[in-house]
Amino acid sequence: MIDPGTLAGIAAIIAALKGLLAELRKWRRYMERCACRFPHPLNPIDSRPMRANHAPIKDRSSRLGSLEDTWRPHCTTTARSDAAFELGALRLTGGAPSDTVRRPARTRSFPVAAESLFHTRDDADPAALDGATVAVLGYGNLGRSMALNLRDSGLTVVVGNRDDEYRQAAGGDGMDVTDIATAVARADVVYVLLADEVIPDVYPSDIAPHLQWRSAICFGSGYVLAFGLATPAADVDVLLLAPRMLGEEVRTRFLDGRGFFSYVSVEQDASGTAEARLLALALACGTLARGAMRLSATQEAHLDLLIEQTVGPYLGTAIQLAFDTGVAHGLPPEALVLEMYMSGEMSRTFQTFAEVGFYRSATLHGLVAEYGGFLGTLALDRKEMARMFAEQARRIVGGDFAARLQAEKKAGYPTRAIIEAILKGDDPASQAEVRVREALGGR
Repeated sequence: MIDPGTLAGIAAIIAALKGLLAELRKWRRYMERCACRFPHPLNPIDSRPMRANHAPIKDRSSRLGSLEDTWRPHCTTTARSDAAFELGALRLTGGAPSDTVRRPARTRSFPVAAESLFHTRDDADPAALDGATVAVLGYGNLGRSMALNLRDSGLTVVVGNRDDEYRQAAGGDGMDVTDIATAVARADVVYVLLADEVIPDVYPSDIAPHLQWRSAICFGSGYVLAFGLATPAADVDVLLLAPRMLGEEVRTRFLDGRGFFSYVSVEQDASGTAEARLLALALACGTLARGAMRLSATQEAHLDLLIEQTVGPYLGTAIQLAFDTGVAHGLPPEALVLEMYMSGEMSRTFQTFAEVGFYRSATLHGLVAEYGGFLGTLALDRKEMARMFAEQARRIVGGDFAARLQAEKKAGYPTRAIIEAILKGDDPASQAEVRVREALGGR
């Protein structure tokens, strides 16, 4: 006969299992109602030539590649008012922000195109740039890598940069270097790799007046095109080639043949050869060894800013709070920074997202990690997170962030001093990092 204590223990276990099952059911209903995930990659791909996907720059409202068409929830649930649903329903467009969040009248799912999602080497004809001169504007980390890659691929490259240490570095690398206006005037293709906030000041005086008829101007970011901070004339090709890799890695991955991902688009085709030029440029810089996805300049800018201003702040804050909480509970600071990022385990975890999938990567961890992470996720205020994400999206798409950044520049970047003070490295986490490196002897 089972004693009363054992019966009580069994009853407690059953009650706990029922509670967990109830939580799982609540979670499932919540996910079904919210449907906050993006259903497909953020660009509609069809079987037509690239330039057919985008209206000319002057007709942004009709561009097929706008976020109004792509950022929609893949659901047909009843209307909800909470912020989690609002993020999914928000109509992110390139125009003025709406006063209210509107749920789309219909949903749209994008079929995978018959052609490849990515452009590769096989799509490019290097002859499209035969005899052409390419001007690379800006010789920072990315500008230097791109200029060297293009030169090593056999193209004639001229670097345009103001007279500073970067211009001196270009000369030291054996580059043909001059001022920006002269470089533009000599070029058939101009690749703009200047800082986004600088381009609006430089473009009207040093770039636009010197572009040759039916030359091509290619931007390394869609930012200035998305927010109307630079408007190329109708007689030039307008291209986007936006690498998704750090500047120095663009060079490293070119040299070892791995390549790197990029977003590409033809925003305006004045010459009739814009796509061929773009793909030849992408081939020469090395990105087609890995793959270049088609994405409009507006989509690229919105996507980049959205991740920087939502995922970035939450991830950074989580690391800071975990460090402070761990120290407060007696954990060694050195162990905390090692656990969170210095060991490489966390970066490897992110890499498995790409290799096996975001959700499927969880199977690579033990039950303790899965169960603990699940309970921790349930404890988060997802509505507040979704509200913050939706608000950031509104500010980005409505142009508020771009206007604020330009105002920041005009005022002499007063916020930068605050940021630099935070990042100068005298905080407990940075000090713990130094001790770990010293203990490892630089290994």
